[in-house]
Order: sequence, then structure tokens, then C-alpha cells
Amino acid sequence: MSRVLYRHKSFLKDWKKVRLSDKHFTKFIKYSNCLMNDEPLPFEAYDHSLLGEYKDFREFHLGSNMLVIYSLNEDGIVYFSRIGTHNQLFKNI
Repeated sequence: MSRVLYRHKSFLKDWKKVRLSDKHFTKFIKYSNCLMNDEPLPFEAYDHSLLGEYKDFREFHLGSNMLVIYSLNEDGIVYFSRIGTHNQLFKNI
């Protein structure tokens, strides 16, 4: 099953601010394709579910301290919610 990709307005706002290296951008494209094709992310992405405010979401790492928060729903949608460093995304928690 091929999934559809949506970006939340918070993700779009974050995207304008974030500075991805070529390596991080390449991983973002690779991991996005995995999610869209309903394939598991590689181990190096450290894909895991979140707790608290983001309990219905998952997170993967692009490297070092760059994270992407996303969700998958039963309608076949990959929903990117946020992108940034741990401090940027979880500073209020």
C-alpha cells in the first residue's frame, strides 16, 4: 500500500527555520519514502513512539540531534507534524 504525505502547518513553519545538511536531507527523503511505501525505517533512524503531549505520534532521527515527529493513520496518511532539534521540539515539556 502506498501512503499519502501531509505536512502540518507547524512542520512547514519549522521547515523554513531548520538548516539540514545534505546528509540529513538525504536521510529525510529516504525515510519519507520508506514511510510512504509502508516499509520499516532503518535501525539508524531510531524510530519510536512518543509519550505525553505527543502520545499518538512517532519520532525518527535524521542524525545527531535532528528529529522528525510524525504519525501514521489507518487511512494511509503519513502526517509530518514537526522537525527540529530535541530542544526546539520539546522545550515546553
